[in-house]
Amino acid sequence: MCVKKLNNEINKKDTPDFLKKKIEKSIELTGDAFFLKVFGTSEASSRVYYEHFYEEVFHKGCVDIKLKELVRLRLAGISGCRYCISIDETSALNNGVTEEDIFYAKTGDIEKFPDKERKLLELAEHISLAPAAERANENLISELLDDFTQEEFIEISFVIAILTGMGNMLGSLDLVETD
Repeated sequence: MCVKKLNNEINKKDTPDFLKKKIEKSIELTGDAFFLKVFGTSEASSRVYYEHFYEEVFHKGCVDIKLKELVRLRLAGISGCRYCISIDETSALNNGVTEEDIFYAKTGDIEKFPDKERKLLELAEHISLAPAAERANENLISELLDDFTQEEFIEISFVIAILTGMGNMLGSLDLVETD
């Protein structure tokens, strides 16, 4: 349950233009923009997250956007973030992910995916769920490096790390409702 009383929202007049559009879109898609209004109280953080991470890495990087969308859906399914799931489903559909694949990624039924996607989702699960001292399976990493260039592997690992951390922060600080 999201208490929403522990955080202050940004004043509408202080909201940077780039964030106003995101808030409007969030309300349109989910009926809620609480997280964005709180996150916006740190313009530098919200700008880095949306303008640098999302615009430069997530949407433009060297890894196919559909793979990033699957990873993002899997991580949203793990965190149980209702807000994330609703936003991510819309984005995934807009980027060519099927409704069936959205369902399987969210629910963790990764065996339904082709080998490359399954291994990538397995890595996302490991990074998001295992303690840092528990190293990822060497065979999994080796197989992923057969499927991805080093640059792509680092990019997708970075995407997993950023989204895992954001999901943990959103839930832990009571900025979103979780299941």
